Amino acid sequence: MKKAFLFLSFIFGTTHCFAQVVINTKGTKVVIDSSKWKSTGADIYFKNTGKVGIGTTAPSTQLHTTSGVRFQGLGTNITDTKIVTTDALGNLNTRLLSSLPNNVDSTTATNGLNLLGKNVQLGGNLTQATTINNNANVFTIATGGAALNITGLTTGASTDSLVTINTTTGKINRVNLSALNKKDSTTASNGLTLVGKDVRLGGNLTEPTTINSNNNFLTFETGGTPLIINGLPNGLSTDQFVVQDIASGQLKTIGAADIQTKIAETADLVGTQVLTNTFANINLATTVISDPGYTVTPTTITIVNAGTYRITYRVSANVTNNVNAGGEFRLVAGGTTVIPGTSGFTYHNNANTSQGTTTVVVVLPIPANTPLSLQGRTYSTTGTLRLTANGSSFLVEKIR
Repeated sequence: MKKAFLFLSFIFGTTHCFAQVVINTKGTKVVIDSSKWKSTGADIYFKNTGKVGIGTTAPSTQLHTTSGVRFQGLGTNITDTKIVTTDALGNLNTRLLSSLPNNVDSTTATNGLNLLGKNVQLGGNLTQATTINNNANVFTIATGGAALNITGLTTGASTDSLVTINTTTGKINRVNLSALNKKDSTTASNGLTLVGKDVRLGGNLTEPTTINSNNNFLTFETGGTPLIINGLPNGLSTDQFVVQDIASGQLKTIGAADIQTKIAETADLVGTQVLTNTFANINLATTVISDPGYTVTPTTITIVNAGTYRITYRVSANVTNNVNAGGEFRLVAGGTTVIPGTSGFTYHNNANTSQGTTTVVVVLPIPANTPLSLQGRTYSTTGTLRLTANGSSFLVEKIR
């Protein structure tokens, strides 16, 4: 048996939906909703999952309109961080404000300024106070080859900075006036003439004057006549001397203690060393004095600083047997190099004249860190030749 339906159409007209009533074979009424919209309270929404097109039969997004869209009643705020943008097809997107560029391209600003790309160009007279913030980039002002004239500047103070231009990059910089301590080709008061970076005496000094050379050499030239400085006060023993470098002419200072004679002296107080027929270092075990600049041991005096030195040695010996004897003595450098002109001799004639002394003095240039030693030996004896107590000494003096 075939089923039959009786369709009774009832149109319920509302502002929100349309419906049909159908009676099935059992006589039951069935409501069929043919509307695409549905209302919920005061709200209405599109029930389909497709797209809505206004002015188009092929919408590409959920809402696609071919004309303008108006939102009346939108408010304003200063806290949102995004703006609405569109792509080339008109699709809406959002973008962070922080991602926007800092400059406006290809437009014209008021107040005589043209904005071309990211460059600001003067297109006319400025009509109001203007501040240009270049966001830490180089700001270039070009005037087409003509001189840039800025009028109306006020007089600066001594604490101001000087504006300079880098000749290579054209960048504008600041230089503190306090850093400009040199002037070129001008004349100063107080009898001084400044020519280039040279200070020249152009007359009598009329007040106390200090010349600061900023760690550069300060040269005084008097045209060949002696330089006379009057009125110097008496110095102290702790002061420094002013000396001149012979090669460069540069003035230097040296402590008063540094130009005093530096001495090192050793002595033999016991006299027990026996000489043999082979040269050996004389043992001078007692250090009498040792100023800075020397290293002293019982057998050597090492000269630390190069210079000219006066060297004096004295050796006394005696023969203990009733025989004739001869002693020979010398100075050596570095343990092996005999210093010319430093040989000395003693002669002993048996028990009647058993004592003998020799003294040698030389002045020599000595390199730095040179050890000096006094050596002795017997050259003719069948007895014993022994050093005499308190009879031998070794003295080194720096004279320049």
